[in-house]
Amino acid sequence: MRRKRITVLGPLGERRAVVAGGVGLKGRALRAAGLPTRDADDTRLHYAMRRPGRGAVQLVPRVTAAVSPRLRRLTADYQLVRTEFSGHPYIDVQPAGGYPPERYLITYHVKGVEALDRNEMPILRNEHVADIYLHRGYPREKPKCVLRTPIFHPNFGSYICIADHWAPGETLADIIVHIGQMIQYDSYNPDSPLDGVAARWARRHEHLFPVGTEPLYQPEVDISFGGAASGPEEEIHLGPAGPQPPPQTSAEPEDDAIQLSFD
Repeated sequence: MRRKRITVLGPLGERRAVVAGGVGLKGRALRAAGLPTRDADDTRLHYAMRRPGRGAVQLVPRVTAAVSPRLRRLTADYQLVRTEFSGHPYIDVQPAGGYPPERYLITYHVKGVEALDRNEMPILRNEHVADIYLHRGYPREKPKCVLRTPIFHPNFGSYICIADHWAPGETLADIIVHIGQMIQYDSYNPDSPLDGVAARWARRHEHLFPVGTEPLYQPEVDISFGGAASGPEEEIHLGPAGPQPPPQTSAEPEDDAIQLSFD
């Protein structure tokens, strides 16, 4: 009897191989997928096998106490980035490499200054691509960040200077947002420039900033407590007291019960 063919997906959902189903599926899937068996610190990796749908399995490393602190941090960064930027209107994040990812390509759909015209007025660009590499020194050292598209900004050069925002406790999601704010000139530091010409121009044209105003942090979910409609706000008058109208009373008695509703 011919065994069912199973598609093997990697940790990021990428298709890695196709194997026969049946007994010993996990071992065959691991060998066929060609996933790493040890992390950068030579700690052995263990994989869990999930079933995201019929005819497919996904291999995801288990993060345990034996796994290196760096791998745990990379995993936490990846999970947070997936949560924060899923469906984001202005930032598209594409992980690259293995699992957890060490490299990310970020596309920003915001306004930034690409160059200047002959009158020193900004020529704007609406799409920017950044490359963030989480090297072996991360998170003790800041990640390497490079912008792949043209920009005219004091803190962009052969790399992106994120020193003003960086601390080992800073999350990758925060770094991604900070770079977007820098692109929009919502954040810049002309006193520590990588581009001296842009720094001098920025000092002379502060009135133009920010060039973009897109909010890059996702709005938090608004939870309201209540049930019955709240009464009108009380109006307060400052000045001599005059004759006051009698307070309005409801035709129906108030209910002592408090209803909690989540909209």
